[in-house]
Amino acid sequence: NRTPPFSLSGVPTLAVHVRQPHTLPVFSQVSVFSLLIEENENLKVLRSLRTLRALRPLRAISRWQGMRIVVNALMYAIPSIFNVLLVCLVFWLIFSIMGVQFFGGKFFKCVDEDGELLPIHATFEGWMEVMADAVDARGVDLQPQREANLYAYLYFVIFIVCGSFFTLNLFIGVIIDNFNMLKKKYEGGVLEMFLTESQKHYYTAMKKLGRKKPQKVIKRPINQFLAMFYDLSNSRRYVVVLND
Repeated sequence: NRTPPFSLSGVPTLAVHVRQPHTLPVFSQVSVFSLLIEENENLKVLRSLRTLRALRPLRAISRWQGMRIVVNALMYAIPSIFNVLLVCLVFWLIFSIMGVQFFGGKFFKCVDEDGELLPIHATFEGWMEVMADAVDARGVDLQPQREANLYAYLYFVIFIVCGSFFTLNLFIGVIIDNFNMLKKKYEGGVLEMFLTESQKHYYTAMKKLGRKKPQKVIKRPINQFLAMFYDLSNSRRYVVVLND
């Protein structure tokens, strides 16, 4: 007993899809694809592709403007993130050279199987143990001594501040800057994120109207002496002379 591709409970939804022109091609493709899988035994392996239906919530990106701004901010931030990554690599290169000069050969124990340690320290993973070894190290072929090299503390603390905190703030700053730029470009404010197009035009017009201040009308003085200066200041010749 095979389960039919469509059950009776989906008839109302099916009618809605058929009546809408923009969903009819998608409906046709899904129907043909489902029938092929049911009829052909070799294509039943493709049933695993149905798990991709879990990506359906991503369609909300195109419908919800706030989420679209966040995704666009991440996409537009990619070139700037590469620049920040180069700055990060420069910092790590400097500290790598300094680390080799300060601690090269002083540990002299098991070979590090994880590779370079600085990228691991940047994630705050196990950097305290390595710092303790560096502080106790005295030199090549010398037994470690507790806190024999106190200046090693400065090296690791400065690297955590510059190579981790500073670069992490750069990454966050780039993303936030792109988000604010796109938000001003598309919306102009948080309130407009939930408005329709007509409401946005009305809201923008009201904001422009609110910025304008009414001009105070000065009446012509009754006094003839003051009225002479009033007529002079409002005359066209007076304005031309001032502009020249």
